[in-house]
Parts: sequence; C-alpha cells; structure tokens
Amino acid sequence: LSSAFHGIKLGTTCLPYASIYIFDEFWQWTVLAFGWGFSPACLFQSIKPIMDDTRSDTKSFLCWYVDDLKLVSDSREDLVKDEQTLVNNLKAKDFHTQDKKRVSTVDSEGYFGHLGYGWFIPQGDSPDIIMITLPAALETALSDIGQGVPLTRRKLLAIYSSWYDPMGLYLSVSIKARLNMRLANQSGISWDDPLRGEDEERLLEWVANLKSANLRIPRAVAFEELYCYTDA
Repeated sequence: LSSAFHGIKLGTTCLPYASIYIFDEFWQWTVLAFGWGFSPACLFQSIKPIMDDTRSDTKSFLCWYVDDLKLVSDSREDLVKDEQTLVNNLKAKDFHTQDKKRVSTVDSEGYFGHLGYGWFIPQGDSPDIIMITLPAALETALSDIGQGVPLTRRKLLAIYSSWYDPMGLYLSVSIKARLNMRLANQSGISWDDPLRGEDEERLLEWVANLKSANLRIPRAVAFEELYCYTDA
C-alpha cells in the first residue's frame, strides 16, 4: 500500500474502515502512522472488510500481510482479472496500491527482492528461481583475513549473522554457522581478542562450501516433506 512506512494518508471514503474503539467512543484515523506496536494490526484490521468482500468476487487465492498483498492462481486470465478487481476495490475505499512495487509472474521479468530473497523471473516458460546472494560482509571478511586483520569473536558473529535465510531453504548452512560459532564461544576468548587459527579455518571452509553450493532453487517447492527447526 502507498507510503506504508511513512504514515498512510487516508481519504474520507476509507475512514469508516480505519477506526478504534477506546474510552467508550469510536475514533477514526486521518493518518495511519507507523512505528507504534499496534500499527500493523490496525492496518490489517482496517483493510480486512475490503479483503473479505473481494474474496467473494475473485477466484484466485487472496492473502496479505499488513501492507503486502498477493494473489495466486493457476489461470493467467483469472489472475489478471482478479488483480484488477482487488485494486479497484481498494481504490474505491481510498486505499491506493504502490504500483512501482508490483511484481507479477504474468508480465514481469528480471530480478526482484522478495521476502529477503532474490526472485528471478525469466523470459518464456522457464520456472521462476528463488536465490540467495552472498552477503557483502562475507567478502569483506575474506579480504580482511587475507590482509592479516585479526578475526575476533565479535567479527565472527557478525559474519555468520549476515547469512539471511528466514524460510530455512538452506538449513545446513545456518546450522553449520551456529555450530562453528558455538565452538568459538566455548574457547573462552574475549569478544575483541584474536581467535584461534581453527576458528578461522572453519570460517573459510564454511564460506568455500557456501560459494560452491547451488543457491538457486525453483520457486515452486514440493510439500511432500516438511522440515522444522526450533529451539528447546
């Protein structure tokens, strides 16, 4: 939705959808500001009636998370039609979408950022690809090590933490980073003192395996098995 992270300007038509009940009265927003803990929930609840109305008018699967909207369909024709229905329903209530952030497998191509991953939509009928790009912190760390800059526990934690895989597509990479970091912590060396050579060797091995791995997978993933990773 337009200007979501700077405060969404609300038109008069959408005011009935954007209100709270407090102190025995209904209060309507004129601007839905972001930054408060309840802001995402307020926006979600504000557009929920519109989404509920839209579901009955569309065939595509409709989902949204706060200000991100998504339609999924097996039919190209239904997808195009339902997208227009959704946009029109929102605009009719003065909720305006952010066209420059729109991505569609129907008529988009190229590289896009999506949920922390890279989403590559090729030309033709080739499948979409989800990819992870190597964090810049890894290249910087390798350069520093090559120049003899001491590797500390603080730097090591920053390097391993730069790996971003929120959906767990490459759990083996994340788990190996955790194990390596645990071994470094068990050494008892303070945060800013140089680590042992073996910690540096484990890091270099981790990066080498990362660079040789195929960090591209088809966006359509089968759900025959579900792997879950949790804490205690």
